[in-house]
Amino acid sequence: LPRRHQTPRERRRGIRHAEHLLTLIMLNLCLMFCSLIYLNKCLQHFEPIYIIPLIKIWTLINNIICGGVIYKEFQLYDYSRALGIVFGSLLCFVGASFF
Repeated sequence: LPRRHQTPRERRRGIRHAEHLLTLIMLNLCLMFCSLIYLNKCLQHFEPIYIIPLIKIWTLINNIICGGVIYKEFQLYDYSRALGIVFGSLLCFVGASFF
């Protein structure tokens, strides 16, 4: 089958997606670098038994927020689902804090 040529509008849309992807990758790399610096500073001042659960909690918060934003999950939530997410997140945070 012959290939259909892209219209200029379709080409611009593809470029925008690539720019957003590159921006997300660069932002992720910068945040990873900053978190490693923060982890190193924390481990210099405190014992790992206090720091590691905090890092786990921060990772959980980051995953929940990024997953909700990227997959647009928060748009579909009503009050009961939002309350369930908050309660489930708090339960995970408490579990990570005590173990």
